[in-house]
Amino acid sequence: MNEGLCDSLKASDFLYIADANLPLARPATLRDMLEALQTSGASAIRPTCGGCAGSPLLLARETISALIDSGLPVKAAAASISASDFETEDEGVLISCPQAEFDRHARRTTGMSELECERLFEEFSLLENIRDHCERVAAVSELIALRCVEAGVALDLALIKSAALLHDLMKLEPKHADAAANLLASRGYEAAAEIVREHMNPERESRLALDEAAIVYLADKLIRNDDPVSVEERYAPALAFSRSDPPHFARVNRAIAKSNAIIELFERLTGEKLYELCNTLKLEPYTGQRYD
Repeated sequence: MNEGLCDSLKASDFLYIADANLPLARPATLRDMLEALQTSGASAIRPTCGGCAGSPLLLARETISALIDSGLPVKAAAASISASDFETEDEGVLISCPQAEFDRHARRTTGMSELECERLFEEFSLLENIRDHCERVAAVSELIALRCVEAGVALDLALIKSAALLHDLMKLEPKHADAAANLLASRGYEAAAEIVREHMNPERESRLALDEAAIVYLADKLIRNDDPVSVEERYAPALAFSRSDPPHFARVNRAIAKSNAIIELFERLTGEKLYELCNTLKLEPYTGQRYD
């Protein structure tokens, strides 16, 4: 390694090392490994699953310096490091693949970058007010998700944010949730597609969990135009409109019930009042043109 790269690595607080192929460990597993390294004071951590050693190896700063100063090839030096085991149920630590396959797997199982979302906004000429709504839903989703993570829930924050940003990408199409989900799935973004498809589905209450899909579903119901609102405020017009249409009226009530069930899960887990939390968000008023 050249001197500049060595100095840069030595200045790092931690370093993940994998072989020529890339491990399929979940982002939450990598975060948990880092937390374990920082709280345990270990010099290195190696993930294990079912007692089998996995990848990547995680090094603390002093171990990075020792590895570089050893003068050995990285693979040989890493093999000589005494690492603490970090047992996980994530079988992805035992599986590795080449870069191209890793990229395809990442698209299927996790979120998208903001740049990728931006490109889709531009590709489909998303109207300004719809984009504004999506950005507000993403902000609320992130706020809820961060509180859940702090309370111990394993969530993919990047997946939540990208799915929230893109949930109304095809808003002007019939069955817009399915249209956007089908588009994302066709591009290989299967995890985001599933969440986008769920955001208009009130039928999942019976198997409800405080997961990525539930958080985006709820956040979408807490924004009307550019204002945070309660679920009851959000659905008041739909209830009034659908009273003469029993199937539609029943569906709206199922959506309200599902939203309130997610709120109950969140408040029981975190000990926080959701509406009070949402009111702490400083969202700028939307000043652009509204399109019907």
